[in-house]
Parts: sequence; structure tokens; C-alpha cells
Amino acid sequence: MILNLQFMKADQSPFIPKTPAELTKFKVSLAEAKRQKLAKEVKILEEKTRNKELAKASGSKPVSQPQVLLFNGREMKDKLSPVFAAQNCFNKEDTAPASQRVEWPSLAELKEEGDKRARFGRYLPLPRMNVVAPKILEREQESAYKADGSIL
Repeated sequence: MILNLQFMKADQSPFIPKTPAELTKFKVSLAEAKRQKLAKEVKILEEKTRNKELAKASGSKPVSQPQVLLFNGREMKDKLSPVFAAQNCFNKEDTAPASQRVEWPSLAELKEEGDKRARFGRYLPLPRMNVVAPKILEREQESAYKADGSIL
């Protein structure tokens, strides 16, 4: 072991045991930590088994652990994602205007994008917006959409 440490130039580290007594002490502490972790897991499993047996004996359903509410149940008023605090697809309410909402890509579009990138692996289509180019006249914008809903 010392030769390996010298090869990696880690033999001078203050975290490496220097004597066999220190090494033994370190291994004992690792074994104790592992024993405590396993004892905790066994205790949890025994408790679950006991709860199931009690529920089975009483004829009721086993009671699951209560779920912890995100932010202790506090509702945010900004209508943004609770994780990113930004406008994204995981928000409860979609605050984007109807003209900018983007539908999921059609199957044809997914296949087309996959065929284009077949030699590099298949990917989802690139992000897009339901916005028609400004050079198209407003009266012609209805005909700018393809049959599958995508924009020309």
C-alpha cells in the first residue's frame, strides 16, 4: 500500500495513516460507521414489517409515511417554477401569451429530426416558438401553418 501511495505521490498527505496503529484505528472507524448504517437500515425495515403486520391484523391498509410539503406548504405568488424560480414548462400556470405557446412536436417532426441526425444519434427537435416571420403578411399567416401544426 505504501508503494502505491508513493507512486501517486500521496504518501506525504496528512490524511494517510502513517503507522499500522493509525491504519487499524481508521479501519475500525470505517467498520463502526458501516455497522451503524446497517443497524439503522435494519431498524427501518423491522419497523415497516411491524407496521404491515399490525395493519394486516387489524384489517386496515398499512399507513404510509406522511409526505413533506414543498416549502412547508407555502404557496408562491409569482407563478414561477418552485425549483428554478423561472418561467418554464413545469409551472402550475402557463403565463405565456397564447400566441407564444408551443405545442409538442408532431410525430412527423420527431421522425424528421431523428432522420436528419441519425448519424449522430437521435435528439428531440430544437426549441421553437409559434411565431410567423414578420415578412409574411398578417392575412397570410393562417396559411403559414402546415397540416401537422408546425410553421413553414
